[in-house]
Amino acid sequence: MPLRDVLLTIDHRPWELPTRPWGITQWWRHLLFAHWPIEPEKLIPLLPEPVTLDLFEGMAWVAVVPFRMAGVRPRFAPALPWISDFIELNLRTYVLPKQGRQQPGVHFWSLEASQPFEGRYRPTKPATPSPLLHFSEALEVAIWPLQRLV
Repeated sequence: MPLRDVLLTIDHRPWELPTRPWGITQWWRHLLFAHWPIEPEKLIPLLPEPVTLDLFEGMAWVAVVPFRMAGVRPRFAPALPWISDFIELNLRTYVLPKQGRQQPGVHFWSLEASQPFEGRYRPTKPATPSPLLHFSEALEVAIWPLQRLV
């Protein structure tokens, strides 16, 4: 099948395609997804009200994800070496909304970047080295759509 036909085949997708064109491009380099299973009862109190855990085989999963972002740029703009490449580290779990469309998402307890320009995703008040509960209290809620692979 020609590539154009592959890209136009969408009936297998569980969600509709976005109605807006993409706005940002980026590459993830040197990526690690380190996951640990955890009993859901331990994480549920740490989540914001609009979401619940997305379980796999009855367990919640906490991930630490370090990587290098490269070529981050808005659509129709060039990448700028001094702001478009940086190291990122995030602490996350996988969630579902409690109401409405059940599209899986990611809840970030911490999203740290070596590039201050990326600061819009940083904590709203300083996060101190502390148990997970304090990360959750110190950060804004961030839910990002996620395509389930399993």
